[in-house]
Amino acid sequence: MRNKHTTENIRYYDTITYRYKNIDLLKFDKAASYQFEKIIEQLDLTKKRNIIELGSGIGRYSLALAKLGHTVTAVDISQEGLNLLEKHAKKNKLGKNITVVNNDFSKVVFRNKYDIALCISTYHVVSDKEDGRIKILSNLLESLKPRGNLLLIEPNPFNPLFYFFYLFYPGVQRRNITSFLTSSPFRLKKILESLEMEKVTINYVGFLPLRFIKKFSEIIIINEFINKMPFLNITSAFSYITAIKK
Repeated sequence: MRNKHTTENIRYYDTITYRYKNIDLLKFDKAASYQFEKIIEQLDLTKKRNIIELGSGIGRYSLALAKLGHTVTAVDISQEGLNLLEKHAKKNKLGKNITVVNNDFSKVVFRNKYDIALCISTYHVVSDKEDGRIKILSNLLESLKPRGNLLLIEPNPFNPLFYFFYLFYPGVQRRNITSFLTSSPFRLKKILESLEMEKVTINYVGFLPLRFIKKFSEIIIINEFINKMPFLNITSAFSYITAIKK
């Protein structure tokens, strides 16, 4: 039986799905293209990989990876989101490369099956308790083969602009701000090491919101400069954390 937190998340993400019903999910704007480039920079995609994405939502990145020839299992709690993902997979003839799974990963679903696991801006929302979030992350790691790679992307609580987003942006799940505050890159690195992951590395990406690059392309240049500056880069918008399973 689903708990209250998960039920509310399903309702929220089902609602978001409706906003994307008439959008081509494989047509990226400048912001989405930049984000996807940063994702694939962190992954070894030199040959075809078996990939799992936890919290795929409507599956923009799952579809994009499938289009590159990889096999992707998209996992989400929103069946509406997965239905839309399947629709676009079929439309773009990617059905053979995409499998959808409606599951919250509160229990182990797969073991030693995947080369790469992705968790993109999802970790801090999967549970309202830290032990619940760690358990779900641990279950995701179970799905990796030995020496498999994890890419965990989280909004960074050290970025001051996120507080304006959480407080003022319409439709935001403000109830998740407490768990967002505990998803600092240093805390996540410590958690992954406690789960016996190796070579845990923090990469800092962004600072200014990418949604404005359509009007101000200089935002990318500014962000790249900040991300290369020691100490200043810990205020990045996102933490891209990579790790390897023993």
